[in-house]
This record gives sequence, structure tokens and C-alpha cells, in this order.
Amino acid sequence: MPDKKKVVAVHLYNDFSGSPKVFATALSTLIQNKFEVHIYTSNETPGALSNIIGATLFPKKYAFKSNPLLRLFEFLRSQVVLFFTLLKYNKRDTVFYINSVLPFGAALAGKIKGIKIIYHLHETSIKPALLKKFLFGVVNNTANEVIYVSKFLSQQEPLSKPTSTVIYNCLDPVFIERANREYIEEKQDFRVLMLCSLKDYKGVPQFFKFAKSIPNIQFDLVLNADQASVEAYLKQNPTSENLHIHFNQRDVHRFYQNASLVLNLSHPDAWVETFGMTILEGMVYKLPAIVPKVGGVVELIDDGMNGYRINVTAEEDLKARIIQLYSNKDLYQQLSKSAFEKAQFFAPNQFESGVLKVFI
Repeated sequence: MPDKKKVVAVHLYNDFSGSPKVFATALSTLIQNKFEVHIYTSNETPGALSNIIGATLFPKKYAFKSNPLLRLFEFLRSQVVLFFTLLKYNKRDTVFYINSVLPFGAALAGKIKGIKIIYHLHETSIKPALLKKFLFGVVNNTANEVIYVSKFLSQQEPLSKPTSTVIYNCLDPVFIERANREYIEEKQDFRVLMLCSLKDYKGVPQFFKFAKSIPNIQFDLVLNADQASVEAYLKQNPTSENLHIHFNQRDVHRFYQNASLVLNLSHPDAWVETFGMTILEGMVYKLPAIVPKVGGVVELIDDGMNGYRINVTAEEDLKARIIQLYSNKDLYQQLSKSAFEKAQFFAPNQFESGVLKVFI
């Protein structure tokens, strides 16, 4: 391998959600192994890709729009700009590493220039269907290799042309070290935690409902949304006293420290989780979880062992499990121990070796 093989890394929207966090870990691995990394991502907000040591950042203008037509226009505009920007790269010793199916402009530029293209795929729930068909069609016809984040995703979105591999997500080693150092065994309260975007299909209304119906348990909702969006939502959806809402958190450790249980309430008919980074983060903190019955997230949770698989539509069953874990300390401790043990399966060294096999 040359001393400095160049990796041009592309991600659409830079924030602190799971996809850019995983991408950042992969890029740090490549840098540590003598790859030169150029990162192209949005500059509207700070995120996981903003300050990677050893990488060169090329911020590009991209802003998320709430209006669907404006959002589509901004997306297409950003890809046209990206396409022409990346045409400056040459085939020799260069790889285009594209995170998620969205940055298709990079793939088209790489295909024209004959540059090797590696996609890291995280998603399946893309709407409208025509856009999804187009984006996955670009992947299938441009990519040399594809990394899937779960077995579920590889089966859900099979591709006929590129070679593929499953590399489970991992947490940043710094996150794990801090979790081990700051874990609190004796909690003041039983707290139920959910971290997600401010979308109804993520189960936010149901989380509100559970909090209201179980007043003796504390509920924390950490939203990947700005203060104005959260305040507007709360005007239409009043909270209960035991429900605590938090917006745009860069550091989520304190929430896991104080939590007892993590929920993922995504509606499987509207949004299928392909992995579940917040669930894994909770597992490192010895937290059991309740997750949907479908998707890549079930590859983290063994039903009845380190949590439960219950769809959000089964509200009474889900509520009963929350109350059971609150009431039964022996059962809780058993699931807590198993959650931490299962987290070791998703260790950083496994992820890092998998990424290097693809690039070397």
C-alpha cells in the first residue's frame, strides 16, 4: 500500500446522529493507517465530521429545508455542485468513500473519472419510492464495493453488481472508555430514555403517552432538533411533569449515566431501523432496551435476554414491560448484565479490521 493513499469521504448532512458518527470512526481508522482523508460534508452545523484529527475538511453549503419541494431542490443543487467539485480528482491512488445513498453526485463523478467507489449504506426507509429507486440504482451501477451496517440491510437492499460485506457499527473507543469510567450503578430514579429525531414515525407521540400513563417513572427524550422546532412541537403536544425534553445535545453521556432503560419506538411500517446506535450506546452503559420486532436493531437485542422486541403499536405490552423492569430488580439486573456482555460483540477492533479489509 502506498504511504498516502487518498480517500475522498463524502457525507451529505453533518450532525451528531448515528450515521456520521460511524463514518467518523471509519475515517479515523483510515487516518491511523496512513490514508490521506479529504472530507466533503455540510457546513451549516457542527457535527461528528467537523474536527477529525488528520483529515482535511472541505465544507459544502447544504441546509435542510422543511418544505419538501425546497428540500428536493436544495438536495439536487448540492449534488450538482458536488459532482463538478469532485471531477478534479484523478484515478491514481484515490478512492471515493460515500456515506449513505444520498450523495449520488460523488458517485457519478467517480464513475466518469474511473475512480474506485465504496459506499457505506445505513438506510432503507427512503421516500418517495421513485427517489429510493434512483439512489439505489446509482449505487448498483457505480459502486465497486458496498458496506452494509447489518445483515438485515444486506437482505433488504441486495445489489447485483458491487461486491458487498456486512460490518456492524461500533462506538468510538473514546465513548466506550468514558462510559466505563463514568457508569453509575446506583441510580436515583428509574428513568426511561429515548434519543431520536423529532418525527412522529420515530414514536415521539407514543413516548409522550407512556410518560403520561406511568407518572411514577421519569422519562427523558433527547431530540436531534433545534430549540425552535422543539418549542413549536410542544405547543401542540403538552408534556407531563415526569417527561423531560432536551434538544440538540452534543454530549449524551449524562443521559445514559442516569437512565435505566432505552427505548426505540420507530414505526416499522414507516421507518425501519437498520442498526440502532442509541441502543448500542445504552448497552455499553449496561442498559436493557425495548426495540421493534423488525430491522437491523433486532441483531442487537435478544428477546428476553438483554431487552425485548415489541412493536410500538402493542402499547399495552410495551407499557407492561416498562413497569415490570421498574418493579423487578432481579430481572432488571439480569438484563442489564446481558446488555453489557452483548455490547462486546460490537467492539471497535472488529469494526476497524472490517473497514481495513475493504480498503487495503
